[in-house]
Amino acid sequence: MGSNIIIAGLFVQLAFFGFFMVVAVVFHWRLVRQPTMQSRSSMPWRKHTYTMYMASLLIMIRSAFRVVEYLQGNSGTLLGHEAYLYALDATLMLAVMIIFNIIHPSEVLMTNKWDNKGRDTLDIHLETYYQGP
Repeated sequence: MGSNIIIAGLFVQLAFFGFFMVVAVVFHWRLVRQPTMQSRSSMPWRKHTYTMYMASLLIMIRSAFRVVEYLQGNSGTLLGHEAYLYALDATLMLAVMIIFNIIHPSEVLMTNKWDNKGRDTLDIHLETYYQGP
């Protein structure tokens, strides 16, 4: 029964992570078609979006490996040989860690420029764009 719960949980994980990836692609597609004022700024959002795609793909491959591994059971080939675990689990997660260390998400937070009144660039753009009478 425990094995069936793990397998069901892994399928749920694949479904939700797949849904996340679809939502991310739709968001990216819409942002490219109708860019916002902030997306036109110097924020490196495209680089980080592609980084997220690479990491998500590696994590999805790992999750699929885990599903197949548990479906095979204790006597399966994947669970019986450590090489598969290193190649399809540890190496993929190491690659994700390396990717996010090279292209660190903190770059997005560091792109805000502040003026001497404590306003960020988006506030300044909005003030100049929506000046009232």
